[in-house]
Amino acid sequence: MNKNILLATAFMSLALTGCASMKMAPADAPAEFTYDYTLEGKSKDQLYDVAVYYFAEKYNNSGSVVRVSDKENGVIYGKGVSTWNLVGNICSTAHEFRFAAKDGKARLQYELIRGVPSSSACGWDWPTESGYKEIVSEFNDFSVGLEKALKTGETKQGFMDF
Repeated sequence: MNKNILLATAFMSLALTGCASMKMAPADAPAEFTYDYTLEGKSKDQLYDVAVYYFAEKYNNSGSVVRVSDKENGVIYGKGVSTWNLVGNICSTAHEFRFAAKDGKARLQYELIRGVPSSSACGWDWPTESGYKEIVSEFNDFSVGLEKALKTGETKQGFMDF
């Protein structure tokens, strides 16, 4: 009998964990994320060039996500999709991104877009709490990598060293 109680308790814990992961992120959760970089001695053109290559590497097909690429003004605007997991399904949430470079500094902004992208395997127009955390982590990781690339001038380690 103790074995049945233990089994039932384990099943309930698993079920409750599954339900908790299906709770939608709060509607008032921040949808915009801004990252500022101070890059002494780097020109607007240098920063823009590195950012173009970095976006191309990270988005694989940057041509499908970049909407505006203007070197003269140092800006890149685009729209992409972030994926997150919902009980074995790969769900998607669209986002816009904006990059701007000036001499010695740059800014990256992401903004989550409500709605269900056609690539999503579920019908949620806003991510779950765990999905939201995945997306924010993805944005933060992208920002860390971009900052490193902007500081070093390289996108892939050793690519320019030939």
